[in-house]
Amino acid sequence: SGSPLPPRLPPPPTFRMASSPPAVRALRRQAIPNDYSCLFHAVSYLTSSSCSSSSPSPSSSSSSSSGLRAVCAQAVLKDSTRFSEAILGKKPKEYAEWIQDTFSWGGYIELQVLSEHLKTELHAIDASTKEILKFGTERGFEKQAYLLYTGTHYDAVVGVRNDEKEQRLFVCGSEAKGLKKALDAFVESEHALWKEADKRRNPGITSVEICGAGTAEANGEYKPKGSMGGRQGFECKGIMLCYNPSEARWEITDPIMLSTLYVAKSEDNSPPLNGWTVDEGEGPAPKLKTTSA
Repeated sequence: SGSPLPPRLPPPPTFRMASSPPAVRALRRQAIPNDYSCLFHAVSYLTSSSCSSSSPSPSSSSSSSSGLRAVCAQAVLKDSTRFSEAILGKKPKEYAEWIQDTFSWGGYIELQVLSEHLKTELHAIDASTKEILKFGTERGFEKQAYLLYTGTHYDAVVGVRNDEKEQRLFVCGSEAKGLKKALDAFVESEHALWKEADKRRNPGITSVEICGAGTAEANGEYKPKGSMGGRQGFECKGIMLCYNPSEARWEITDPIMLSTLYVAKSEDNSPPLNGWTVDEGEGPAPKLKTTSA
C-alpha cells in the first residue's frame, strides 16, 4: 500500500507585497473551474502572485491543486492530535487518502491548513449569510486573500485597482485602510445574486415535519436554515436536514455527534417525503411532511 503522500512537496510561493500598491476601487468574482477541486483551484490562483491579468484554467491550476491536496494530507498525518478522528470525521490516514481524491470537496479544515502552509490569511465569504469566515488570523501573517462560497462552489475574489490591474493578495488589515467600502459593496451584491438564485432553487418550503424516526431527537418540526449543498437546509434542535451533493442524497445529521442518522437518495430541490433508510441512527427510518408558503 505505502504512503499516500508524494515523496517531496514544493515549498509555498514567496514574494513581497508592494508597500503602497495602487488603490483598489472594487472587488469582483473571478470564476474558477467548477469541479470538485474549486477550493484548491481558487487558493492556488490567489496565492500564485500578488497581481496579474491572467485568468485561471483547469490545465494551469490542476497540478497546483493536487499539490495543495497533498499539503492537507501531510499536515493531518503530521499532527493527528490536532486533526483527530473527531475533527476529521474519519481516521487521519483515511482522510489523507480521501483528500487526495480529485472527487473530494475541500472545506474549512483545508482552508485552515492551507492558510498556515501559505502563510496567508484566507477569508471565505458566505454568499448566503454574508458572513466572512477568517482562517489564519491568529498567526501574524502579512497578507490575506478572499474567496466566495455559494453553498456548492468556491470562486476567487480579486481587487480591481485604479490602474486596472487585478490584485489577488492584500496587506492584512486592509479593511481598515480603504478596502472595507469595496468589500461591503461586494458582499451585498453577491448576497443579492445568491437570494435571486435561491428563489429559483428553493421550492418555498417553510417547515418540514419529521416523525416516526427511531432516534427520537430526529423527530420534530424543522425550519429553514441557510443553503447547504445548493439546496435549502433545515434545522430542529441542533439536528440538520440537508443535501449532500458529493453523495447525491439528502441526510438527517447530528453535527455535534458527527453522525449521519438517516439518508435518502434524491437530487430533488426539496427533501423527499419517503424512501429514507437508516444509516447511523436507530430504526425505523422516518417519514417527512412539508409545509409550503
